[in-house]
Amino acid sequence: MKNIIKTTNHSLKINAMTVDEYLYFFSTGFYVRNITYDSSLQDNIIRKLNDLSNKSELPVNLTKDDVRYLSAYFESLKKDSSSQQKAFKVLQDLAINENYPLAQAALGDIYLNGLFYQEKNTLVAISFYKKSSHNHNSRADYLLAQIYDSAKEVEPDCYKSIHYLKRAAKRGYEDAENDLGYYYCVGDFVFQSFRKAFKYFYSAAKKGHAQAQANLASCYELGTGTAKNPEEAFKWYSSSAKSLNATGEYHLALCYENGIGVKKDDNLSLTYLKKAADQGFLDAQFHLGQCYEKGILVPFNVSSAIYWYQLSANEGFIKSQSALALGYYKGSFGEKNYQKALYWFTSAAKQNDGEALDYLGQMYLYGFGVKKDNQIAFSYFLKSATQKYSLGQYHVASCYQDGTGVDQDLHKAVLYYKKAARLGNVNALDAIKRMSRYDED
Repeated sequence: MKNIIKTTNHSLKINAMTVDEYLYFFSTGFYVRNITYDSSLQDNIIRKLNDLSNKSELPVNLTKDDVRYLSAYFESLKKDSSSQQKAFKVLQDLAINENYPLAQAALGDIYLNGLFYQEKNTLVAISFYKKSSHNHNSRADYLLAQIYDSAKEVEPDCYKSIHYLKRAAKRGYEDAENDLGYYYCVGDFVFQSFRKAFKYFYSAAKKGHAQAQANLASCYELGTGTAKNPEEAFKWYSSSAKSLNATGEYHLALCYENGIGVKKDDNLSLTYLKKAADQGFLDAQFHLGQCYEKGILVPFNVSSAIYWYQLSANEGFIKSQSALALGYYKGSFGEKNYQKALYWFTSAAKQNDGEALDYLGQMYLYGFGVKKDNQIAFSYFLKSATQKYSLGQYHVASCYQDGTGVDQDLHKAVLYYKKAARLGNVNALDAIKRMSRYDED
């Protein structure tokens, strides 16, 4: 479904202001790498851990294994081989001899990514993640789901992936809830269910998962799995944007631009649009390019339009590639530049974009920036038609009618005119009337 995105930045992050806060957040289940803190706090945390290692009574629900695990983690941050080997041995002992789930998951991370001077070994990583999963570690469940979904070293297994994803979600892991919501939205690996998608997005969003908040907002905006509610959509886009989520920022910009759940505000729309674009969100970069090209929200500026289009076009964003191609082809950026138009149409055509394929056909048909070649033109028109692009179908019909780049075949001409007409091409309707005697239907 449009606008719905899987998890991109894994797990919630939280900032600790004191040593006790750090230990408290860890004891409540936050993954150690997602507890941020000021660098000046690190030495105090290490001293506290050294002190706790000699005490029998520990604060905030910590165990001796927790203290050893955290000490190993901070030892590993020193980066030198001696410290990392020392940390690895502690984690190994905790994982194997103490059956400590966080250490088992840590060893999974080490072998999956080849860390701590260990050779990369996905199968060993899986074995440690499974042990951690067996000990109720939801993060291990989630990582197993990812491995079975996309790891190159093992055979993809969508059933195992969904199994572990559902297990992680059942245990409250927000990334898993968001991803399950995505799968139920698009119907990948599971039977499509917008209501289930909404349920999972809502659960993760309430816990502060920024991408789930943006996905939940989209459900409210479009009425997916719930009733349409523009005000709720705006509220959840705002929550997502506060966490600097680019999806939330972009759609919050659209809310302010179009008055969705809030009064229109061009200044705020532009502010959030630029925030999302600066984060590399391709839709936002394209949209900002459009704004500069058309003078919407900002003064007309061709150079700025090209700049924002190119940022996303270089990442393979078809809309921006087409916008650049059309700008150079039609001369809306200044003088026409068929070579640049050819480059960007070709880039979009490689992704089977029907419009780009059709324009390439026109360039070869008329010799714009290339040597005129009717056969190549027809081949591009046919590829465009295959993508159900009406103008491509119209041009295929025209080629069959006139014998341009292909043997004349008036019956096939009518067939493709009909295809174009079904997609709303008015000129195709007129052509069908003129060629009714060749209609075999």
